[in-house]
Amino acid sequence: MKNPVLSKELRATARRPRLVLGLFVFNTVLAFMVVAVFRLNFYISASEVSYSNVIRFFSWIEIAEFLLLAFIVPSLMAGSIAGEREKQTLDILLTTPMSTLTIIVGKLLASTGTILLFIFSSIPIMSVVFLIGGVGLFDIVLIVVYACVFAIYIGSIGIFFSSIFRRTIFATITTYGACVFTCVLPYVAYWIGYWIYLSGDDGLSDGFQVPGWLILLGLFSPVDSLVSMLSYQIAGNTWYRQICLLNINADSFWQSVNTGEWMCVSMLLQMLVAAVLILASAKILEPVKAGKKHWKIEEKNV
Repeated sequence: MKNPVLSKELRATARRPRLVLGLFVFNTVLAFMVVAVFRLNFYISASEVSYSNVIRFFSWIEIAEFLLLAFIVPSLMAGSIAGEREKQTLDILLTTPMSTLTIIVGKLLASTGTILLFIFSSIPIMSVVFLIGGVGLFDIVLIVVYACVFAIYIGSIGIFFSSIFRRTIFATITTYGACVFTCVLPYVAYWIGYWIYLSGDDGLSDGFQVPGWLILLGLFSPVDSLVSMLSYQIAGNTWYRQICLLNINADSFWQSVNTGEWMCVSMLLQMLVAAVLILASAKILEPVKAGKKHWKIEEKNV
């Protein structure tokens, strides 16, 4: 299905010089990290090379990439609708035969396409790890897949606030705030519960049990999804149990959920939330159809 908004946004984005500058900065930072990892492990300590450290550093390169995306995605999405309001072109879009859902999806896919350009441009840098081994093609594909999910999930939050606020600056601030809140929500809830337990147990913390519903909040956190993916790739279950499961007791149901299952369920739930936010954004943009109602009243009076 052809989307005019998507076509227009892609052409406009491709002609902007800042896209080239952004790609250059993004890949330069990642390339610098890769060179630093290789220098630390092969040149400085050439007599004793730790290949396990290189694979572990590969996870830090992934984290750096997602941190960069976390800064880029909200800035792209937050101004998608609010920017149209500031330029006074939103009303013109709403008078076209396109539905509000078509406009929202076009804006989201256009920004997601830009993010995909950043992701695919970084694949050659990430693939340098193939020279050492321990990371396969499936691992790179998995990074790309979750990066797309991450972009749509965070992008839907940005486009939702962009539909609510009339100014880009307010939409951007609230988008960044909502993204941070979504990422740290399980851990904030954990520490609040921990402090409440300490205050009611005379400072004794040995018997504190993490509630299962709090672990469930982690499925909506991109931080937990990224950690589960890294744990699945480098077999570091310590990260998974400490960060995703919050060191929950051994007889809990969550201990039987492995990293692969956690990652798949979290991605599905995040895509579901993104779909709800996209539909809500389209509903917010719908013009008030009061004219149709008044026409019916006049018709009855006649």
